[in-house]
Amino acid sequence: MPLNETIQRLRAVILDANCQYMNKSTVVGFLGEVLVCEKLRSEGLDVTHLGNQKGYDLQITSLTPEIRIDVKTAVGSDIQGKMIRTWGWALLSTTKKRPLTCTHFVCVALDCELHPFAYHVIERSRVTEFPPSAGQFKSVIHAYAAHHPNNPFSVGTTWYDQHDKSELLFRSGAVSLVKPGESLSLAFKNLVKSATPTPGPSCP
Repeated sequence: MPLNETIQRLRAVILDANCQYMNKSTVVGFLGEVLVCEKLRSEGLDVTHLGNQKGYDLQITSLTPEIRIDVKTAVGSDIQGKMIRTWGWALLSTTKKRPLTCTHFVCVALDCELHPFAYHVIERSRVTEFPPSAGQFKSVIHAYAAHHPNNPFSVGTTWYDQHDKSELLFRSGAVSLVKPGESLSLAFKNLVKSATPTPGPSCP
């Protein structure tokens, strides 16, 4: 079955009113994996979907060094009865027993109709720079959050404080933002290129 059909079926289940009491977190997470897989394949990369069997979800074998992706997916949250204000992703939590084996995270931001609003690419080597979460998510020791560009939070509010560190990391280049109409594969190619050491001068 083509991945586009799988994507449509997953969306239908998640949005089905008869499934409102179902725990949808696993289905939403799987939808994100399929969306990233389909996008990368459509851009010409060889991608294997592993479904986190080895501690990561996707493997790009057509790039050197090999890319191993842990996909994180979040549906936009509606804060205080307004439009989508925020997305949040748990990069690493105390409940995760296995060591990190991915090379990158792709944080998928979905809109209310479960279409990609943006993809955020983070290298695993930078995960410890991200702040912990709090409250009911206090087991999350490294998290990333993004706000809707048309609905920023007011300075000094609790939501602003929670997003401020993520915003600073984003502006510092720790996160690569890819919009739906842009190339996700190019982001990985650029990261691989920047990580490739430049040959030193040859001996005479």
